[in-house]
Amino acid sequence: MLQLTKRVIENTEIQQDICLISISWDKDAKPGQFVMVKCGDDTLLRRPFSIHSISDGELKILYQVKGKGTKFMQGLKKGSSISIIGPLGNGFTIPRDTSKALIVGGGVGIAPLLFLLEKLNHRGIHTLSLLGFKEKPFRVEAFEKFSKTLISTESGTYGEKGTVIEILREINLKGFDIVYGCGPKPMLRSLRELTDKEGIKCQISLEERMGCGIGACLSCVCMIRDKNGWSYKRVCKEGPIFWAKDVMI
Repeated sequence: MLQLTKRVIENTEIQQDICLISISWDKDAKPGQFVMVKCGDDTLLRRPFSIHSISDGELKILYQVKGKGTKFMQGLKKGSSISIIGPLGNGFTIPRDTSKALIVGGGVGIAPLLFLLEKLNHRGIHTLSLLGFKEKPFRVEAFEKFSKTLISTESGTYGEKGTVIEILREINLKGFDIVYGCGPKPMLRSLRELTDKEGIKCQISLEERMGCGIGACLSCVCMIRDKNGWSYKRVCKEGPIFWAKDVMI
């Protein structure tokens, strides 16, 4: 584990309380991994953020301003220094026999899925992306560069009216080799149920509060099915990516 001091290249509010920060970067990472960011001297714990994308010496983080830590992040200017630990955690698995993959994201949960989509595209894997939002979508154009993308909003202002799961129910899941998802727990629960029913492989990225990000504090455990029944796994260390069928959501 290495603490890195990096430079902010750009930090933009792309929608109210939704921001995209670009940071200088020179390390390899896997889609699904995350970084821990120090959010000010008066904030004791670092904050975990999914890696949204990496290209041309830049790491991008998509984040929602919710509290003290992310408010500090929002205030960082071009050229500011930022302290990061990472990349951390395990990434998504792309089975060798994959030819078609379905991406399902909800809200700011779309964050780790763009990096994954870029890798799938690079491997020549056909993809379809389903993205759901409460009202106004964001970062859709970035997904459309790599995949046909369907949008839903609960308000019906953009795309289909309803949740992303309602769109998912109209999709023939048997046409895909694997499904990847990240978003609110109710969405992930429904995603697990639908893929289990159809016998389709599914991996999900879990979002939990993390204290250390390296598996020491045990603050981010979740229940995972194993050969002995159920056991507790650390989202930061054994995750944040898990096979959906194994997770107690």
